[in-house]
Amino acid sequence: MARGRQYPPELKERSIRLCLESERPIAQIADELGINRDSLRSWVRQAEADARGGSAGGPVTSAEREELARLRRENQDLRRSNGRVGIAGGVASPRAGLSPDARLDLLVVRTRRGSPG
Repeated sequence: MARGRQYPPELKERSIRLCLESERPIAQIADELGINRDSLRSWVRQAEADARGGSAGGPVTSAEREELARLRRENQDLRRSNGRVGIAGGVASPRAGLSPDARLDLLVVRTRRGSPG
């Protein structure tokens, strides 16, 4: 997806404050400032979510969004390192890289042979 125009942080802050303190529609303010209406609308929603501190089922706060991104990166790093551990030293774990169906098949075969899973 293509990235849109980057607006200076000061413009974002001032335009959000103007929307929150004014009775005018967001679209009107966006047009007057030369900002995309949807961009301004999403900035205002994010500012409102941040002010509320987030809520169950509501928009995610900026802090929560940053934490999610950090946790996703950490999860990806752990999965990569676990993948390397599974094939470390050229000895593959019997379950490394297997789909759930293949693991089930392996378990069934081992159970029939009487060997532990």
